[in-house]
Amino acid sequence: MGGRSAIQQACGCPFTIGHALTIGNPTQMEQRALLQLAVLASLATITAFLALGVYRKRNSEQQKRLIVDPEPPAQPERNPSPVAATAKKAPAAPTASPVNVGEEEATLATKKYKAGDYDGAVDLYTAAISKCASQKPVDARNLKVMYSNRAAAYEKLQDYENVIVDCGEALKLDKRHPKSYLRRAKAKAAMGDLGGSLVDYVCLLVISEETQEQVDDALAQEISRIHSSITAKEIEDTQQNKQNPNRYLPDQFFVTSYYSSFHPSDDENDVVAEKTSEEYATEFEALGHGEGSREKCGEILTKRSLALKKEKDYDSAAREMNAACSFVQRGDVAYYTAQIENGTYHHLRGEFELAQQCFEEALVAKPHSIFAKIRMGGLCFDQKDLKKALEWFDQALAEKTDCSTAYFHRGQLRSIDISPDGSSNESSMAAALQDLEKCISLSPDFSMAYIQLGVTHARSGNFQGAVEYLTTAARITPDVPEIYNYLGETYMQMLQAPGSAMDLKTVEEMFEKAIELDPSYPMAYINQGNLLVQKGAEYGHQALALFEKAVEMCPRSKFAYCHLAQVYMAMQEYSRAIEQIDKAVAFAFSKDELNELFAIRKRVPSAAASVGIVTICGGGNGAHVAAAYLASNGIRVQVLTRQPERWGAQLELTTAGSSWEAKGTLVGRLSLVSKHAKNVIPQSDVVIVAAPANAHPAILEAVAPYLKKGVALGALFAQGGFDWAAKKALGEQKLADVDLKCLYVACYPVERKSDAATLMQTLFDIPCKTVANFLNLTLTPSNQIIHPARYYAIFRDWDGKRTYTREELKKREGLTLYADFDEFSAEQLTMLDNELQQVKYALLQRFPALDLSDVLPMGDRVVKHYGEDVADRSSLLQIFRTNLGYAGCATPLDEVSKGQFQPALNSRLFWEDIPYGLCILKNMAEMLGNFPTPRIDFMIRWHQQHMGVTFLNPDGQLNASELWRTGAPNKYGIHSLEDLVSTSLPKEMRNYRHPRSRI
Repeated sequence: MGGRSAIQQACGCPFTIGHALTIGNPTQMEQRALLQLAVLASLATITAFLALGVYRKRNSEQQKRLIVDPEPPAQPERNPSPVAATAKKAPAAPTASPVNVGEEEATLATKKYKAGDYDGAVDLYTAAISKCASQKPVDARNLKVMYSNRAAAYEKLQDYENVIVDCGEALKLDKRHPKSYLRRAKAKAAMGDLGGSLVDYVCLLVISEETQEQVDDALAQEISRIHSSITAKEIEDTQQNKQNPNRYLPDQFFVTSYYSSFHPSDDENDVVAEKTSEEYATEFEALGHGEGSREKCGEILTKRSLALKKEKDYDSAAREMNAACSFVQRGDVAYYTAQIENGTYHHLRGEFELAQQCFEEALVAKPHSIFAKIRMGGLCFDQKDLKKALEWFDQALAEKTDCSTAYFHRGQLRSIDISPDGSSNESSMAAALQDLEKCISLSPDFSMAYIQLGVTHARSGNFQGAVEYLTTAARITPDVPEIYNYLGETYMQMLQAPGSAMDLKTVEEMFEKAIELDPSYPMAYINQGNLLVQKGAEYGHQALALFEKAVEMCPRSKFAYCHLAQVYMAMQEYSRAIEQIDKAVAFAFSKDELNELFAIRKRVPSAAASVGIVTICGGGNGAHVAAAYLASNGIRVQVLTRQPERWGAQLELTTAGSSWEAKGTLVGRLSLVSKHAKNVIPQSDVVIVAAPANAHPAILEAVAPYLKKGVALGALFAQGGFDWAAKKALGEQKLADVDLKCLYVACYPVERKSDAATLMQTLFDIPCKTVANFLNLTLTPSNQIIHPARYYAIFRDWDGKRTYTREELKKREGLTLYADFDEFSAEQLTMLDNELQQVKYALLQRFPALDLSDVLPMGDRVVKHYGEDVADRSSLLQIFRTNLGYAGCATPLDEVSKGQFQPALNSRLFWEDIPYGLCILKNMAEMLGNFPTPRIDFMIRWHQQHMGVTFLNPDGQLNASELWRTGAPNKYGIHSLEDLVSTSLPKEMRNYRHPRSRI
């Protein structure tokens, strides 16, 4: 059971609000609906204002304040909005103006208010209201202003109850009165009614949106604060069972699978169910309930619960077992069984403390119980205490060395992406397979072990092995729908592999077989829907019907609710999407799942609303990660790639073992995937080039004709002279029409770099700081000096022909790029880094005003960027070896024959790092006086001998005939130092000379 997260869908789309607005006195249900509307509206509207700077600041200090002064007595066109005092309303149709009864008292009241006599103001406003309300016909406009102004006086007196009452009276007279919504919102917040406050604030935002009025930055921040507080409170309330005191078991398939992970040969229960639950019910009714029958009552209830478990009526079984625990006592024959079974139900409901108490009692009754130890391990597993979980499983095996159940659970623990014992993931996976294979050797009929082996092999890419194990499981237990669903999912993955012989019909047959075995099995419907989504948008409604069917057949499936929420978000049916998320919350298993669900509800609409359509250009790891992450946040994501057939409509991003681990598995759906720029670029609001630097020029040439005015264009990551390539591809005029952005770094023009940071924070939900200019990136080509140094250190004896075994590479510490970083690699990197720093200082000598403060020595740069992830900072060698951010990065290799490897000549380590890294640095050194760069020259020559290209001539100068393959400045027509810094230094600063050199 451990390690499963049920929340795999993040969903969302832009949010718009209609013009109709009617707020009366809502019922509790209506209030909940309004609050959900408020959450969505505030997220979409506020984020648009805050993240992208759509709103503008007020022109006067009075308009900037949240506290609103009272209005003057009503007069034509003198009722300013708190949202924008300068906005003009269309003149109303002429009507006969009634006499302003009470105006004299209201005017005096306003003077009292301004003088700070708020009690006096309240008395005079009360007199004015009394007179005005008695007038026939009532002057509604004037009376509304009086109520609103008296509310302002009550606000000063902190009499929030009367503020709410008076604002309510004003809104009865004018349902669109902004000041009343504002004052009432603040009063409700002060009294702790954050939900009601948020509803009023959003009404205010709706009015401002309709009238295109400005929104105050402090107001937007206050709304955002309240929304965050509501979200935090809902999480807390849900965790404490205040919203729903009845915790639910997961869906029946989850529970059945869990119980199937315990092999019958290891069962230790002292009592067993030999009759039906009805027969035990009859026995219990016939039993007298006196003191002497206590133990027997506990035993019968325990047996009835076990019978109900056999019948898969898990809710009733849980209730009966809980009742049994109220009868049994230590020493009773049923005590151990009742405690361990009751603890299991508590565990399945996410009641971890109660589960632990029951398991501890079971261990008191049976100190050597293997099942109790395994269940304690599973409990630790689901609380993310993996080390403790492993200890419990080891203890179980110490009790019984041939316990197949213990091997299964330990193998399952070891098969996850994080190693519980601190070993490498690779060794942990090998240990997992060893445990699971030991399990089936002990119990050849253990179907769940074969299923786990199949799933584990599929995750590692061994699809054939996965199919073999799953097929064996199907022979052992042919009536289990999950097996065919897993087979279908494995075939789906095989279907996407290039050259695969798998066909769609086989995949569909597996899901159909699962449904045939059990029509209530939800995951098969979900996967059928996913298949339809991959076929195209025209199948969207059919897919929706399948997701709805999954919920109908299995109302406790969190997966089904999350899929439905995603589809409703895509359809912009936000209230229905929120409804699905709330249903999933009711069945949330753990705190992590609750956090994921509330995070979805909090953040999804915001990013989608503010960013628009994002197109990712590329097909590598960076492109997949960026597309998956953004889509999981509800952003509409398109992909431009040479191989669209290799992309599915849905992406899953596994974060285990990374700094994003707390986010859990992220899943997102793509809007469109195409190999033609004309299909995806014209409608794009943000275009991200996520490809090696050597692919940037071609991609920029392809997208340039279709970029719309104002589009944000950037690269992930922006290295290798991206600004020069963009300027060349787009031309001066087109460049002026776009916002050229480098993700996490800088933007063009230099003066607008903060806009890029704001956009990046919105997209990736992380704090973002820009560097000063593009040259900071070109001179921080980390990979382009790290990779040549490291690759040369590993393969410096390579003659272009010989091969290496894994054992040979392991001896020379060459299987990983960073974890095995050695002293020779550090020496080579230091020499390259020194020459890079010489280029930096030569530029500063020529342009003292140029800010290159982010071009740090390599060790300092890694520590600055990775922070606490670097465990040992004592040397460059240790910085690389102990950097968590670099962990697990294998050395790229080509397997030329079985077990025989050579350097990966076609990888970006050659074709990006040399022409778009070292060649750029060499060309800049040439332009800066042609000073010597011996280590850069050496590395270019060593690499180019294996590439079949002469980038560097024997005379130590770049080969002009091969510049077209590089990112060197000369390639783009940049031959002067002024042109070199044109995108990094404002023109007026280029001739600045400091009295003293910065060298």
